[in-house]
Amino acid sequence: MGRTLRLLLYSVLSAQSSVLYGQLQQTGQFFVTDCANLTAPVANSTFCVQTTNASGRVAGHQYRRNNSSGWDDITAGSGLTFAPAGNISSTNLQAAIQELDTEKLATGANAVTASALAATPTLCATGQAPTGVLANGNATGCASIASAVVDQSANYTWTGTHSWRSNNWSLLDSTTPTKILKWDISGFTAATTRTMTLPNASTRLLGDSDFGSTGWMTRTGAGTYVNRTFGTQPGEITITNPDGVAGAPSFGLGTLALKTNQSNTFTTGDQSFLAAASLTVPTTAGYTTTNDGRIGFNSTTKRYVGSSNSAAVNFAYTSEIQPLNANLTALSGLTGAANTFFYFSSVGAMSTSVMPSCTDSAGQHLNWNGNWVCGTSSTGGLSGMTTGKIQKALSASTIGDSVISESGGNISMTGGLTVGSGPYYLPATGGLTADRTYTVQDQSGLLVPALTTPTITDGHIVIFGVTAGVVTFKDGGAAGAGTWTDSSTSTGTNKTIDAEATGNVITIPVYIVLAAGGCNNTTASAGFDLPTANAPTPSCFGTTTTQGTLTFADGSTQTATNHLRLPTDWTGNVDVDLIWFANAASANAVRWSVATGCVADSEAINTGPSYNTASASNTAYTGTANQRKTTNFTTVAVTNCSAGETLYLQVQRIGADAGDTLTASAELLEVGLKIRRAM
Repeated sequence: MGRTLRLLLYSVLSAQSSVLYGQLQQTGQFFVTDCANLTAPVANSTFCVQTTNASGRVAGHQYRRNNSSGWDDITAGSGLTFAPAGNISSTNLQAAIQELDTEKLATGANAVTASALAATPTLCATGQAPTGVLANGNATGCASIASAVVDQSANYTWTGTHSWRSNNWSLLDSTTPTKILKWDISGFTAATTRTMTLPNASTRLLGDSDFGSTGWMTRTGAGTYVNRTFGTQPGEITITNPDGVAGAPSFGLGTLALKTNQSNTFTTGDQSFLAAASLTVPTTAGYTTTNDGRIGFNSTTKRYVGSSNSAAVNFAYTSEIQPLNANLTALSGLTGAANTFFYFSSVGAMSTSVMPSCTDSAGQHLNWNGNWVCGTSSTGGLSGMTTGKIQKALSASTIGDSVISESGGNISMTGGLTVGSGPYYLPATGGLTADRTYTVQDQSGLLVPALTTPTITDGHIVIFGVTAGVVTFKDGGAAGAGTWTDSSTSTGTNKTIDAEATGNVITIPVYIVLAAGGCNNTTASAGFDLPTANAPTPSCFGTTTTQGTLTFADGSTQTATNHLRLPTDWTGNVDVDLIWFANAASANAVRWSVATGCVADSEAINTGPSYNTASASNTAYTGTANQRKTTNFTTVAVTNCSAGETLYLQVQRIGADAGDTLTASAELLEVGLKIRRAM
């Protein structure tokens, strides 16, 4: 009964597993894959083992596909249907097993042990196989399939994309299985894919076994390769690491190779520069050499320099030497002797003649008659001359003294001098009372004479005159009469003065007015900066025109300041004018004081400047109330000020001073500054 039931269960399992994701074993056992490795679509009745909790399936349980979207948990056998047979009436595999177990207990001696059939058949995962089979047909356990081969004796075609889940696999020769090609990827880095792309041609793969020794691989023919290493030529080429084993090969030139960074010695052969465009030699300032056979160029003297007998010599250029010709050849064939000179005896031929001694007496002189001879002429020689006189022809055959003489390198002449071929240039010396010297300037140009009519007057301007192309000097009249001079008072018309032109500097005064205060309706404001204490009060005055002032009270010192930037071309003095009035009919005085201070770049500006010595004035008022009054300060001290700096102006009324006698307020209307600019 038990054996029959086992066979029946096996039939049921086989019938239920018409499509297995695995392989049925001869033992009656089968193994299935991990559910996570199944890809859609999954056929009905496919078995799998769930290794992790996912998609509602429990890790460690076994499942069977029951339709396109459902899975049966067959871990306990409840998910498998069973066709009743024999004494078993259950339609569920789990119930049939329990019914069989009840029957087993009732039979007594014929009972089958509890382990005869497990409630759940042993399922092995993909890549595993049963390690053994029990008497009841179940596997004793599962183990990874050994690295072996799947023997497919018939032809088999792989289609689609396939992967081997192993770090090594082998290909066996179909005739001689001991011929094995093994692929091993165990050395790959994790999560790394390596791709081997084969060429579109029949070829062979080269490997380490193709190398017989270290070095380079060279193809000597179809399918044949040999090892090579770089060879050297003694004295010409040197190679470090010629086989590349110890490092990258390094090529060098030996002692016999020509190098541009060293001295080279040619020991044999013809070193021809015939096809070279040029030849460059060492070029330095002052180049010289005492080594015979060396050559260089002196860039200072522009000469090629060589050495002869260990002494430096300069090469001559062809433009500096006489080319060899028949005359030089003839000259070189002469032999020198005392008192001998050479002469041409014919074209391209030269000879020598001895010059005899011939004293200058009794009319003796040298004569040539094919040779030099000493003798006298028929007239007895030269006579009638005066030492130092330049000679002139007195007749066709005689000479004598002229009016021109020479002494100490100076030429002098008696009488007049006429120059030209007419009209003549006639220098006149009759009006001279002593020797006069005219020095000629080192410049070519026109010598301009001065007219004597009208007479040039001392102190007048001398001008050039041009009449019919003749340039002369003439009297231009007194300075200022159409001519500007440093001291003239001429008035210019239609003149353009360009202060920015090169070399021009024009100094002009500039007047700057600073309002002391301002009024907005009846609200007064200060035009100057006021201190926290002892400050004048901003006030408003006027009927037809509202205007602001600073009211300086009597009896105390009150201060107001203002500032402006000095122009970059500021120069000279600074003058200050105070425009003020008093609402009092008094001629008494107000003591005003002004002072300046400056701040330059990189100097502290938040604390204010250090002021120069103040200028003060006791200015008497007009005697009539509310009349305009001006107090002038000229050449105010600006000792610590420079162009481009910020100028601070401090205005004070010293009301408690003995010189301040006006017992009324002084209203400061405006302050004027006069500065100078050198444009």
